[in-house]
Amino acid sequence: MSGIRELKRRIKSISSTEQMTKAMKMVAVSKYNKALLKMQDFKPYSRQCDRLLSQLSGDIEGTPLAADRAVSKICYVVVTGNRGLCGSYNMDLFRKLTAMLKEEQRDYTIVMCGKWGVGHYKSSKIEGVSQTFDVDDIPTYAQAVKISEYLRELFLSGEVDQVCFVYQAFKNILTQTPVTKTFLPYKREELPGDDGSAGDDTEYLFIPDRESILGDLVIRCLNTEVYRILLDMAVGANGSMMMAMRNASENSSTMIADLSLKLNRMRQNSVTTEVLEIASGTVAKEEEEK
Repeated sequence: MSGIRELKRRIKSISSTEQMTKAMKMVAVSKYNKALLKMQDFKPYSRQCDRLLSQLSGDIEGTPLAADRAVSKICYVVVTGNRGLCGSYNMDLFRKLTAMLKEEQRDYTIVMCGKWGVGHYKSSKIEGVSQTFDVDDIPTYAQAVKISEYLRELFLSGEVDQVCFVYQAFKNILTQTPVTKTFLPYKREELPGDDGSAGDDTEYLFIPDRESILGDLVIRCLNTEVYRILLDMAVGANGSMMMAMRNASENSSTMIADLSLKLNRMRQNSVTTEVLEIASGTVAKEEEEK
């Protein structure tokens, strides 16, 4: 009977876990869909910024944010999810960062974005974190602008000579790849099918002047780049959590089915044993009476 009671307790405990993982999966699905929709809605604006910048690309090298210089100190901006329970999403990123820092010969500083990363670096062996930023599960453009402004100030003040993002690039719900991308000095990213022209013969009048528009546009493109990376994080982290919780729910269901089968067999064996004992006792009594 003790074995049966223990199995009942285990089934009850796993059932509670299954209910929790199913609830977390539903929350992750909702956040994933919201983040994915924001990403899709933001793409036309981001692409249009890049296309307009292509009209001015001949002058971009002259802007302070695009100036190349010798790199004596680099800033790594690490973008993690806000919580665990999302498979290896965050740990893969930290493994890549750790490997990079071991090989880094230059001075470096780290900017940590995401609640999980902010909490994790304190208990890890990673040093050099100079600034942290909290990011919502569904990032806002204002948060991207705040991070972008801080990084631009670091670069323009000469405190760092290069800024690189380390994050998980979203490909699909099953695939996120840790990548490193140079943020500053700024280089216009070539889009698929983009030949560097505006795509028409339209003449543009720049007010107040071409240089002012160029400087403002570069800043807008940097802001959009940060926001794209934050949305990559939101979609990837929530997608990974959704898949992790789905797998956990399925594993819980499998364990409950296996334990239920074992419990039924133990009950059957117990009943069979009791029946045999009663039958044996009846036979023995009848033999005594004879």
